[in-house]
Amino acid sequence: MTIEKGNTMSEFLGPLLTVNNDIVSALRGRKKKFIEKSITAKNVELLDEKLAIEEKDGWKLLRKNKKSYRVSYEKPIDEQLEDEVWSILAQMQFKEMSNGRYFKIKTDEDVEPRQIDVFAKDDEVAIYVECTCRETPGTKRMASLIEKIASIKSKVSRSLKSHYGRSPKLKQGWIIATRNIDWSIADLERAKASRICVLRDTEIEYYSKLTRLYKIAAKYQLLSHTFAKESISALEIVVPATKGRMSGVDFYNFLIKPSDLLKISHISHKASRDIQDIETYQRMLQPKRLKEIAEYIDDGGQFPTNIVINIRTKNKLRFEKIDNLGESSFGRLYLPNQYAAAMVIDGQHRLYGYAHTERILKGIDDKSTVPVLAYENLLPTKEAKLFVDINCEQVRVNRNLLNEINATLYWDSEDFKLQLDALCSRVVMTMNSKQASPVFDRVKLTNRDQTYLRCLTLTNFIDSLKENKFFGEEKASGVVPGPLSDSSSKDLGASLNKAVAVIEGYLSFFKNAVPYLTFRRVGKKFFLFLMHSPNQSRCFKLPPAILKIIVDRIGYFQQPVDKFMHGADSLHR
Repeated sequence: MTIEKGNTMSEFLGPLLTVNNDIVSALRGRKKKFIEKSITAKNVELLDEKLAIEEKDGWKLLRKNKKSYRVSYEKPIDEQLEDEVWSILAQMQFKEMSNGRYFKIKTDEDVEPRQIDVFAKDDEVAIYVECTCRETPGTKRMASLIEKIASIKSKVSRSLKSHYGRSPKLKQGWIIATRNIDWSIADLERAKASRICVLRDTEIEYYSKLTRLYKIAAKYQLLSHTFAKESISALEIVVPATKGRMSGVDFYNFLIKPSDLLKISHISHKASRDIQDIETYQRMLQPKRLKEIAEYIDDGGQFPTNIVINIRTKNKLRFEKIDNLGESSFGRLYLPNQYAAAMVIDGQHRLYGYAHTERILKGIDDKSTVPVLAYENLLPTKEAKLFVDINCEQVRVNRNLLNEINATLYWDSEDFKLQLDALCSRVVMTMNSKQASPVFDRVKLTNRDQTYLRCLTLTNFIDSLKENKFFGEEKASGVVPGPLSDSSSKDLGASLNKAVAVIEGYLSFFKNAVPYLTFRRVGKKFFLFLMHSPNQSRCFKLPPAILKIIVDRIGYFQQPVDKFMHGADSLHR
């Protein structure tokens, strides 16, 4: 049994696109939500007759030309999903891609080859994607698909090895991409146990935008998601390096190709893939500046200063000493063979600017290198301080921006204080982004100008959450959960959902009771506005004494709510 592979035949898998120009050509059609074609005829009368037939089959007229009509047909939702996922991977510059919607791979000798929706291969990894969807949002049992994938993984792996050989050893990963499906917690756990990565609507949108902004660098973010903390056999990077020690911490100096450093680097600890994280990336990696740096590099420009990273590994880095150089030593440094193993502390724009260069975009093997200063296993608190010292204090970045960055930067940190910073920031930013929230668009962020309504600050919100210990505190005996912590789960996302639900519910009491009562900021003073209608209002200046009376009276009614919240557990469920 043979399987088509492009214009050739393969015994194990195919059809494949293995030439970059062929992938680019296929991408032009697959990234569109509509199929287009031309209809021709000898005269207008025949064209109109053909058009009428096509319209009965669902085709729509785009434009009329002198001798032809251009018509389009919206792809079915399942085809749209497959094409979108395929297009994202193609734009990430995987070197081989499945050709069309009928890629198959051999599983058994006398069994029809298994159809795989999307296949992508690079130098170190191969990715299989199964897509499934609903016409409208709702639940769907995913257990059967997870079980099917688990049952064929070893057979598919053998076919891949038979086709490509056993060297280099390709890491194989499975993804389930879905549209309009609400995953149950049980199915998510099944997928995790089977080592299957899940991409839902928000994650697909996240990677689509991330790829448009950051090109090939987005690929390594996806691979770190798919192969979280897993070793990649083919990802062997060995560099000549000098080793030193400062303040009890080992560090290394070395030169490395930017394309290699991109594979193991990241600028965010956050495990979730929320679309609003894109804004954080854009604050940390400004697309306009990346393009300018890429043009500078393409014109022969160089950067003599170090890119500073912190390599975080369970085991000490392997360093083979060749000679001593005073207090330092020289030798071979074996970098971790994991995606996202190195946090970029300084030099983000210099490194990620390379992803926009012509040499990277065209897949040209570049011999240029960049200097790196690498710390080994800095404590999270020291890493955070170093990041702030370099990226904030030197350029006078305000605390509000730092809080926005923290929402993404330290989400999965093991340090409680850093995790608390990330959680508090994320809670406020989530409420600010939800249209149904009582504080929707009321928080002044760095990408939005202050107005008389958008006058609350992220910093003040966060300070209140911390001062009241809503998410607990760290004591000698360990972390003690707070009233808004989700004690039934270690997942930080569960505490986020609970906090948002409880705080929004609490603030809604006031919003619903007096829908046209609102605070506004004018200069440095706050005023109480009584709205007769959404477009008419009267303004009352609030002297401190009056404001104190209002707060005291609200406090009387707030006491039972406070008592209720302190006893709350998983009410958001």
